Amino acid sequence: MASDRDRLANVILEHLDLDESHTEVADAVIAEGWRPPARVVADGGEVEAIAVEWMRHVGFTTEEIAEAEAHSCIDTCDRVGDAWDCTDEDGESRHPIADDLAAAANMANVAMETIEARGWRPPAREITTAAELDALPTGSIVADRESDPWKALAIHGTRRWRGPFLGNYETSRFVDEWGPVTVLYVPTEEVVR
Repeated sequence: MASDRDRLANVILEHLDLDESHTEVADAVIAEGWRPPARVVADGGEVEAIAVEWMRHVGFTTEEIAEAEAHSCIDTCDRVGDAWDCTDEDGESRHPIADDLAAAANMANVAMETIEARGWRPPAREITTAAELDALPTGSIVADRESDPWKALAIHGTRRWRGPFLGNYETSRFVDEWGPVTVLYVPTEEVVR
């Protein structure tokens, strides 16, 4: 099943072959009805990182945060039926920093859900070296510093980059003259072209 990204890449590739300008390619893509897809790249690690950064922001030390992350009710709280009684004899929490960390994690989850619902996407990957660029598979599409699209080709076993009207460049010359570049598309096994 082809993704939105694959469909976008196919439209771009069709117009790259016609040596159209980047604005003509953009017009064709928009005419095809393409809009940036909403997607989330968040995982539990990002939520945890947001929670920890929030704790730092409100004044907790690295040591306090590490202690809160390592907290276990087994060590400090009393078991009452199916739940833990985490209050001391004065009714105060036995682990207030861990409670704050849990609240920060809940806040981070709400923030990530809101971001997802609004269609946020992470910034596109930027490449500055020939080695990074050569690591992309044939068929990849990047935009140069002037936003013109370029496609990765394999010509006689050598990586070349073809732009809309500037010919073919070998990777190091391409990066030197047109970098940094932004990754627009990396082909998947689903794409057959």
